[in-house]
Amino acid sequence: MIAATMTGDHFIWDGAEVLAAVLVPLILVEVFAHGAQLKEAGAMPRDAYFSVAPDLVGSSLFFVFYVLSLMPAPAFVQAVLAALAAALFALWLLSRFSGPWARRADEAQRFEVSRGMLLDAARSRFRTRPRIYVLPDGFTAWAGLRPGILLRRRYLDWMSRSEIEALIARGLSGRAAGRRLAATCGAAALCALVVVGFIEYFKVGTQGRWLALAMMVAAEVVALGCWLPSWWRAADLEAVRRTGQPEVFVSAIAEAARLNGSAPDMARIEAIAHHTGISRERLREVAELRLRPAEDRYPTAGDYVATGL
Repeated sequence: MIAATMTGDHFIWDGAEVLAAVLVPLILVEVFAHGAQLKEAGAMPRDAYFSVAPDLVGSSLFFVFYVLSLMPAPAFVQAVLAALAAALFALWLLSRFSGPWARRADEAQRFEVSRGMLLDAARSRFRTRPRIYVLPDGFTAWAGLRPGILLRRRYLDWMSRSEIEALIARGLSGRAAGRRLAATCGAAALCALVVVGFIEYFKVGTQGRWLALAMMVAAEVVALGCWLPSWWRAADLEAVRRTGQPEVFVSAIAEAARLNGSAPDMARIEAIAHHTGISRERLREVAELRLRPAEDRYPTAGDYVATGL
């Protein structure tokens, strides 16, 4: 019914409003969720955000060319812009299956754990089969990684088994935040359809459609900015619930930060301590740097990982 009312130059705004409502949250999901995961695994901020740059640039240019192709213009100009949008989408698909990007993906997959003690423990404890990568020092192929649990080799050399399992629990819990973000994209698209329906019903002019598009995108950015911190905090608390050991979880994220060359996020750690009842005195003891006994750590030799160790 809404599509039937899309006529004339208003078609651009109907299409742009719906596409923007879906595209903007997806871009933010890619930046915040994937970038945050890579930074937690030790990627430098530059590397973390460079890994999602092609998707961000491609999707943004696709949106721009798509909108411009619908604007009133000579047929030749519209055809060229539409062709550019289609070409960008085709190049994005090809990059996933061939070329340097795919070769980097193949490089990354060499470090996926396929068998052994670590994977068996994760399956037994969490009743799932997570995709776990054990990344060597100097690893840079962040863009090729599929969604999974990212562990540094030095974590296994330094941290206890229970701490490693706490990091795995955090990775699994992060998926819940990802599902909330995906649901937000669906809700944004639904709201956009409602907005388009009202715009068509009340015959809103071009200026009003510009305003509606800008307000809708701004509302999505603000909403995600407000919700994301609470979603990440909920993922931390869900990981604590999965492990049943809040002190071990705090120790794990503090140690992982130090091993990645950065200071522990004390605001995050104190928030976890506040919600789980860890006292301030005990928190200082739990978060301090210390080497775990060898018998408490996973072995870093043998065949529990297919390659890479």
